[in-house]
Amino acid sequence: MINLTIQEGNLGHTPVLKASANGTDYCKTTLAVSHWRGQDEDRETSWFDIVAFGKTAVRLSTFAKGDHIEVEGSLECVLRENRDGVKKMYPKIVVRMIHDRRKGDAPQPAPADKASEPVSEGPPDDSSIPF
Repeated sequence: MINLTIQEGNLGHTPVLKASANGTDYCKTTLAVSHWRGQDEDRETSWFDIVAFGKTAVRLSTFAKGDHIEVEGSLECVLRENRDGVKKMYPKIVVRMIHDRRKGDAPQPAPADKASEPVSEGPPDDSSIPF
């Protein structure tokens, strides 16, 4: 099975880098994702708890509240009590990749490697084959 979600939105809080008891870096915050319902352009916002570990946590900690990012990761639902004492399911994303989507910081294309260079037309030169 595949559990993959990609969400783009704004950070609800400035992430703070912490370390677990066994020394693993982790970072938690929230992500506000806007979407439209219907054709009347009523915009709604969904909130996701997000958590990252290791190097991804260190990267997440470099952003601030309100920064526009895209996250890729797995979706989990967490059962917890709300302020009224009612148990509810809340979505959480365990982040594997973060993309900076702040204005002017668009991602740059990866440099082309030899495997992606155009191949010349025509049959190969048999003289270069070792057998």
